[in-house]
Amino acid sequence: MLNQEEFLKQLREAFAIESKEHIQTIASALLALEQTHGEPDQELIETTYRAAHSLKGAARAVDLKDIEYICHSMESVFQALKRDEIRPESQLIDTLHEALHLIELELSNSAVPATEIGAICERLDQQAKKGNAILSTSLAPPSPTQASVAPPSPVPPSASTYKPETRPAIPSTIRVQAERLDTLLRESENLIAIKQLHAQIQAQLKSVLSLLSEASSGNQARKDSIHALSAISNRLASESVHISTIIDTLIEEAQSVLMLPCSVLFDSFPLAAYDIAKSLGKEVSLDISGQTIELEKRILEKLKDPLMHILRNAIDHGIEPPGEREAHGKPRRGHISISVSHLDARHIEIIISDDGQGIDPESIRSTAVARRMFSESEAQKKTAGELYGLLFESGFSTSQIITDLSGRGLGLAIVKNAMDELEGSVRIKSEPGRGTSFHLVIPYTKASFKGNFVRVSEQTFVIPSSALEQGLRISQDAITAAGSANVIEYQDETIGIVHLGDILGISRPMETETPDHVIAVVCRSREKACAFIVDEIMGEQDVLIKPLGSLLQKVRGIYGATTGANDEVIPILNMKEILELAFSSLFGPPGRVQPEKASVASASTEKTNAPKRILVVEDSITSRTLITSILSAAGFQVQAATDGIEGYTLLKSEPFDLVVSDIEMPRLDGFGLTERIRNDATLANIPVILVTALESKEHKEKGIAVGANAYITKSNFAQSNLLETVRRFI
Repeated sequence: MLNQEEFLKQLREAFAIESKEHIQTIASALLALEQTHGEPDQELIETTYRAAHSLKGAARAVDLKDIEYICHSMESVFQALKRDEIRPESQLIDTLHEALHLIELELSNSAVPATEIGAICERLDQQAKKGNAILSTSLAPPSPTQASVAPPSPVPPSASTYKPETRPAIPSTIRVQAERLDTLLRESENLIAIKQLHAQIQAQLKSVLSLLSEASSGNQARKDSIHALSAISNRLASESVHISTIIDTLIEEAQSVLMLPCSVLFDSFPLAAYDIAKSLGKEVSLDISGQTIELEKRILEKLKDPLMHILRNAIDHGIEPPGEREAHGKPRRGHISISVSHLDARHIEIIISDDGQGIDPESIRSTAVARRMFSESEAQKKTAGELYGLLFESGFSTSQIITDLSGRGLGLAIVKNAMDELEGSVRIKSEPGRGTSFHLVIPYTKASFKGNFVRVSEQTFVIPSSALEQGLRISQDAITAAGSANVIEYQDETIGIVHLGDILGISRPMETETPDHVIAVVCRSREKACAFIVDEIMGEQDVLIKPLGSLLQKVRGIYGATTGANDEVIPILNMKEILELAFSSLFGPPGRVQPEKASVASASTEKTNAPKRILVVEDSITSRTLITSILSAAGFQVQAATDGIEGYTLLKSEPFDLVVSDIEMPRLDGFGLTERIRNDATLANIPVILVTALESKEHKEKGIAVGANAYITKSNFAQSNLLETVRRFI
């Protein structure tokens, strides 16, 4: 039997799950209520009222008084709304959002001062009292006199009222920890290797029987033995088919258990959209459709961060401020839609669209030229689609300034990496002034797929069948030179051809003579295609993906691994990355302009090898010490100043590569220092990063106006955040 402490622990674990559902229900309903523009929607109000009431009861059960008090005050508001005594105006909705945020802090074990709890409850109660809709129920326990009701006298059951004791029915559903289901699926999928092993043993047995048959001519006894072995082999083949069917069915059932509706993925999106828009001074409505479509749990887990990056990107870069939208004849409130739909038997499509300002291809083009990714003439040849593709490159951003929310050029790179890992795809459509949409194609399940096994020298690799277009036997005469690259004609297009071993860095034995033909596989990813020479195409099989170890997770060109019949590890190739490596090998880095060499090589080398010098301007000794320590540990040469005047004096007397500055300082603040730097011809090109506690939209806009390159708020300050930003500029 559980003791009191263990029982309470289990109760709180159950409450954590239940409370999340209630909070999400309330948050989604509040966002929907906000879009009614003060007009009450009784169905939404009833939904929030019931969720708040249920959350209050659950909090009382686990003795979380603060949450109970907040929910009680929220109930008062929702009851007043139900009676039409108050209206769901924006000020009231904001207060309810704040209350919900405090509940989330309480659930995360953050220390919320009692004064804040009291203040939010008082504000909610005051707004509810405007309609004289005060709940008649009290949180105080009943007095002893109220509770002292005499118990009824026991009445013996009569024959007519007596019913035999019935056992409780076994529930049709049970709660199971997700980790246990993950283990079940993983172990079920391991049976794929057993199925493949059976097939290989069967093939080997047939080969041995064939050899024995040839060697036993004229020996009847040996023939009889071989006949008996053949019968066993045939039975084994039949059983192998049966086992294969059972394994496939088991895996399908195990996968179906872990298929979850997309609503699990999007539960937090409405509240996130509200918070992001509010922090940027924007107004946004969010519609989500297709949430009942199911995906495997592992896919959903991989999708949450990429989709949140796209949502954040749409609000930050896409949706315009309300005044700007009205000036262009648009509704004051921006609109974002997320739709999920079936694409084919194996894939779904997720489309995230906004009605914002769209993406300006010319801005991408000019940024790419400024970063020397293309020459001016090459950039002019790029289509809008090719330019949009640059947004997925790590570090690429057209934002004027880096902030905590965006401008690092990392968000869309994360999206691309996730799509590559899931064997999915993403593309952008945009129309300036009208909006942007992201189209993601994703498989339903992740664990296994069809793969082609190829041999290069003595090593076996797997190429996903989705990336392999065709296997070819190519004569040497069909291979021609185009500059420094070898090419072939393939289906009315000219494509490069390269040995897969050369791309993977595998040494090949010296050939005594050139063969008349080569074996190659044509692989394609998006618009890129290339032929890869291999030694053997071994056939197609179901492939079970095994995760790489932590040391191998970043190996370029390798997506994962599987195991062969003899437990050897067989790498699975990431053909998108292999194709990029092949194109670089054949034609050089596409369109990249190499910087001009310095006229004096030794001076250039000395400049490159010298540690970068950073000036830290901060009046707080604690913050100054922290920032200086982080930068020094990263190998930078750091000097500190205590205010803007001292910092500017140092800049005029010594060379620095970058400035990190606070804003609020005596004598000359960070804005003033940045302005002086930009107005000084000798200092104007030095990057400036502002690190400050000022988080408002107005302060960030002022940072842009005075010429700062990045704006980091201290509430989101982290060592990796600072170093990542610094390395963007030097």
